[in-house]
Amino acid sequence: MRQLVILICASFWIAVTAPPAAALDIDGITLGAGPANDEIDMYRMSLRRKFKRSWFETDFGRLTGVWDLSLGYWDGANSEVSLLSLSPVFRYLPNAQPLGVQWFLDGGVGATFTSDTQIDGRDLSTNFQFEDQIGIGGILGEQQNFEFSYRFMHYSNANLDTPNDGVDIHMFHLVYWFGDDN
Repeated sequence: MRQLVILICASFWIAVTAPPAAALDIDGITLGAGPANDEIDMYRMSLRRKFKRSWFETDFGRLTGVWDLSLGYWDGANSEVSLLSLSPVFRYLPNAQPLGVQWFLDGGVGATFTSDTQIDGRDLSTNFQFEDQIGIGGILGEQQNFEFSYRFMHYSNANLDTPNDGVDIHMFHLVYWFGDDN
């Protein structure tokens, strides 16, 4: 619990004292939470920067993405772990926008550093973990500044060392995108 309070206070301090997002070249900020296996809950805050290009543009949609730099916190029944992650997240944006929502599919694999290799009896073996994620969501608002998503996230060391118990998480995210070029 102590680490969660520190994470929230640090996030507030950064938001109040940091230069404007444009000066940092940050496009959005994310808050997320969700349950994991074995009574572990995760809380996550990230800064996002959009890829400045698209691929495979067709009449149906395009592939683009974001860089996601995050601070995370696993709150277990008997232990706590902090995380620092960097992930490229690829996003498929269909051109159709039913109900005025820009729907999307996300997927990515990134790197994570954990403060501990143990969480509630699960042995991760190493502080280095891979962060795998797949998600679905939508972008709302007149200027498309608001986003919601569900993500399935998996953390493990990809059997670089054993044991490799890993952690699976069902995350719900809210994103605020700065500016009106979303």
